[in-house]
Amino acid sequence: MPNLGSEQLATLAENARTWFHNRESIGQIQQQAAHEAAAQHEVMSQKLREASCPSDFMVIQQDMSRYYQDAVGQYWQQIATTHLQTQMEMMAKVNHFLSGKTGEQIKAMPNTFKLAMPADSQASHEKPQQSLIRLASGKVHNR
Repeated sequence: MPNLGSEQLATLAENARTWFHNRESIGQIQQQAAHEAAAQHEVMSQKLREASCPSDFMVIQQDMSRYYQDAVGQYWQQIATTHLQTQMEMMAKVNHFLSGKTGEQIKAMPNTFKLAMPADSQASHEKPQQSLIRLASGKVHNR
């Protein structure tokens, strides 16, 4: 099992990279949303300065409501899509880790620990640390 630990660490590092990339993407989405909102508010503030009658204010308010409905929906759709893509990528890495040789090594681990356990009932009261020490030293009981 010499490669199991390095495979675990590599998968962990890859998933960390994926998560940090996700955070970058979320930051870009937020920055873009803020930029668009600032531009929209600049346009609206100009329209409000130029408004001359109450009906102009109603039209501006409707435009702002429409903008917010569209922008908020688009924002959350982008956030959800980014998170879903990240989850899928991370799960694919874990699936790859669990398949093949690594998966076989993981499946074999319980059998290895069973071999480390004492064979007789009197020794079955042995502390788990003692069993692990015996396993590490190569002194295992074959059943």
